[in-house]
Amino acid sequence: MTFDKFDNANKTIDSTNNKIDFVETDGGSEVTATITNMTNDLATIALNLQTQMNIATALSGTPYTVNYSLQDDRITISTSSSYLKINWFNGTNAANSCGRTLGFDVSRNQEGGTSYSSQFFPSPCGSRVLISEPSDNFVTSELVQVASLDTGNTRLV
Repeated sequence: MTFDKFDNANKTIDSTNNKIDFVETDGGSEVTATITNMTNDLATIALNLQTQMNIATALSGTPYTVNYSLQDDRITISTSSSYLKINWFNGTNAANSCGRTLGFDVSRNQEGGTSYSSQFFPSPCGSRVLISEPSDNFVTSELVQVASLDTGNTRLV
């Protein structure tokens, strides 16, 4: 097996994917944040998204945190408030949402929590696999990007 380390490849944010629509309070009005157009790594994009969400909600003072985890290749959007709904599916700017680019399932809104992590890997290439030890069948916590896999005609289970 040959494994390549994930390189946090750059993503492009432009007018087609630079919006996030969210609601801060149950039954409240939708708020829109616009990420600065850029081509950059996910950690930088996450920091810009956090900044833009906090600017968009400056009057309410609700703090938002957006983190990128290089270890598991996921974005997490969270608040210390008691409510957060992200309108990926039917928000005013759903067609220009950053959700798909950041690995979120945009076929539905996210509601009922205060922290949401991307459901898909935003990496542009390769496949991710969980490696388990044959002796114990426990999946390790490490995710790796597979550039190539020579099975020698052996079936992978």
